[in-house]
Amino acid sequence: MTALTLAHTAILGAAFGGAGYAKVSEQEAMVESAKHLGYSFDEFQLIGAAELAGVGGLVVGNKFPLVGAASSAALATTMALAVNEHIRAGDEAKVYAAPAVLCALSATATLAFLSAAGKKRKEKKEAKRAKKSAKKN
Repeated sequence: MTALTLAHTAILGAAFGGAGYAKVSEQEAMVESAKHLGYSFDEFQLIGAAELAGVGGLVVGNKFPLVGAASSAALATTMALAVNEHIRAGDEAKVYAAPAVLCALSATATLAFLSAAGKKRKEKKEAKRAKKSAKKN
């Protein structure tokens, strides 16, 4: 993973960690947001738990890029749905700008993780080929 990818996932981890914690810990702004969007707070806490699980997947993704890809894709989907819910509720763009940006960042993180997974797979194949070639000699 490149330093840029690590920074990218650190930013996402901080953003989703904070948002997930705010939902799970019943912070007043999240309670109000749940009511405004028509969700029970239990449902909102489940969303927060999913965000926190996604952060865990981002961390694990540094070692296992396909896990990171799956987690960042799930987080991107979550944010796309959040944008949809805010639009449905009649909110102004400034209200759903943060989820929209997080959606885009999560989608690009998915691509970065997939690229890292492809590179890792290629390196394993080359190492296996080199080992096989060395046995022949």
